[in-house]
Order: sequence, then C-alpha cells, then structure tokens
Amino acid sequence: MKKINLLLLLGTLCLQVITAQERKVSGKVSSGEDGQPLIGVNVFVKGTDKGTVTNIDGLYNIGVGTGETLIFKYVGYTPQEIRVMSDTTINVVMQPEVSSLDEVIVIGYGTQKKSDVTGSVVSVTADEVTQTPVAGIDQALQGRAAGVTVTSGSGQPGSGVMVRIRGIGTVNNSDPLYVVDGVFLSNINFLSPNDIQSVEILKDASATAIYGSRGANGVVLITTKKGTTSDKMNVTIDVYKGIQNRWRTLDLMNREQYAAFKGYDASDPTYSSFSDWVYTTFNLQTNPYIPTDINYEDYNTNWQDVVFRKNAPISNYYVIHFGHLN
Repeated sequence: MKKINLLLLLGTLCLQVITAQERKVSGKVSSGEDGQPLIGVNVFVKGTDKGTVTNIDGLYNIGVGTGETLIFKYVGYTPQEIRVMSDTTINVVMQPEVSSLDEVIVIGYGTQKKSDVTGSVVSVTADEVTQTPVAGIDQALQGRAAGVTVTSGSGQPGSGVMVRIRGIGTVNNSDPLYVVDGVFLSNINFLSPNDIQSVEILKDASATAIYGSRGANGVVLITTKKGTTSDKMNVTIDVYKGIQNRWRTLDLMNREQYAAFKGYDASDPTYSSFSDWVYTTFNLQTNPYIPTDINYEDYNTNWQDVVFRKNAPISNYYVIHFGHLN
C-alpha cells in the first residue's frame, strides 16, 4: 500500500513539473508585404495536436512547453518554425512565397502545379513556338497541344487558320479567346512568334468562371517577352532561310485528253484542224482580243507549273534589343 502511494506521489510531482514548464505564448502575425495582420494563420506545436488560428487582428494565444517548436502556416506565405525557450510573446512577420515558373503553370485564376492541371491546361514554351518557321502563333500551336486542333480555313496564300479547343463548342463562332498580356483579343495574326515568352491554353469549363461566356470555347493566355533593366545592350537576331514547294498536285488532263473529253474527233470532216475545233467549240472567233492565227496544236500547257514555282524561297529576319547604351 505504501509502495502504491509512493508511485502516485511521484507521478503527481512529474505532472506538476511538466505543467510548470508549459506557458502561455501569445503574439501577432503580420504580412511582410504591407505589415497588415493576417487572419486565420495556423499556429500549432510541432509533433502534437495542439493548435490555434489567429483572430481578426492577427493575434494568437497557445500553450507551449519550453524547448517545443511553434509552426506558423498560411496559404501563399512561407511557413515559419520558431523554438520557444523563455519567451512569452512572439510576433511573427510572414513573407510571401514566390512560385518558380519551372514548378507552376500560370492560369487565369492563379497558379497551380503542372502535375495537377495537365488534363485541363496545356503549356507551350517559347522554344517550342519558334522551333519551326511559321507565320503566326496560331500555326505554331499545331500539333503541340493536346485537344487543340489547328486547320487552314482555305488554300489561299496568307489566309488565316482555325483554332478549335476540344472541338466545336458553339454554333456561331467557335474561336477561342486570346488574352495577350491581360488584353482580350479575337485575332493574334499581328503577333510574331519570336515575341512569345510562354503560351498557356485553358481547356476546361472553369475558364468560363473567369472570362464569362467569352471563354466558352477555351482561352489562350499569351505572355510576351519583356526587356530588363541593364547597363548593357542585349541584341537578339533570329534568321532563317528556306525553300517552299508544293507537296501535292492535281492530276490534270493533257491536251488530247481534254479535247476528247469535250468531244473532239480528229476524223470529223467538220473541222479543218484542231485549232479550228478550238475556235468553234469555245466561240473564240467573237473575241476581238484573241488572235486568229494561233496554232493550238503547238501548245500543251500544264497550268499548275505556270502558277506554282517548283522552289519558292522563303526568309525571315528578326532583330530585337533589350537594355540601353551607356
């Protein structure tokens, strides 16, 4: 019985010693940007389930034992750990956490880790944009973004292309919304691919929560290159030269095949010659601008070769400088 009472006494003394070591620690948590108090900062003792949050004035109060560590956590700020010794008042200034571009993707409603948004956001870097010589940024996206289809509207030289994100979304106009450095645009043909720093494509429905109905067909966020303050001038020169040629031609009829298709028969005594048949069939005698002494048997023109050159040169010169001269 005496042994049991002794154990209870020792336990009570140990509990009193532990309780004596724990003290109330209070303080204020503020932002390092503007010095304003932060509301709702998580304050807890490391390795325990004891914790609290700051009130509307950024104040907190928590019981902490000597040698224990307080952890302060808040969204968008760098977590801090402070070991408590004899202090009863600890004021904390939290610094904003800067996200690296290599670790996050910039989206319309903030930043997220790339691994979390690969299904709805596609990122295209400047190196990928300028990898092939193209006339516009919309052509540079072709084949580089999943769920984004880029097709030519027509075969006319200089004609624009159609960009579709996850197919046709609306009946009237299915073009996506382009946002260049925060400016809303419906056409980006004026933008040179060499001016692009990064391209982010918002494909999911959450884009409509930011941009409204204009983002129903997807949003293409474009960030352009910007100069830096420097005492040295930085010059960038991008030059390419190449050759364009037609990769596919139509199988056209030659002179004899076309004449036979139109009903020409060389044994027909109605016509004295092939040229006479041409003038009569196409009623060229009444056209005062066509001479009547042309011998059409001497001509067998392939008009595709006349319109298209076999090898057409193409070149582009891009020069830009940042900084200034002393």
